[in-house]
Amino acid sequence: MRYLVVGLGSIGKRHVRLLRTLDADARIAAWRRSSTREPEGGIDELIVQERDLDAWRPDAAVVATPAALHLPAALACARRGVPLFIEKPLADRLDGLDELAELCAG
Repeated sequence: MRYLVVGLGSIGKRHVRLLRTLDADARIAAWRRSSTREPEGGIDELIVQERDLDAWRPDAAVVATPAALHLPAALACARRGVPLFIEKPLADRLDGLDELAELCAG
């Protein structure tokens, strides 16, 4: 499977380790704001722009960014039909949650 982990802070890195443990053959991309550093261990691909999601075509995504960035990342994935796991809280505001719910309900 092809996974996307959005955010590479401590929680994002934990998800990468867990995905590797659960699926040794997994292909994992990380989406973060900056490409100035080398990809972290366990990452096969680094994504820095939303349009790169179309080329990666993840089978599932984990959103593990700070709460203020959850909704934009989740919406970008949901618009592409990618199943999501979003760390809590779901978002830091209510605007956009209806759209996310509709997209995820499919």
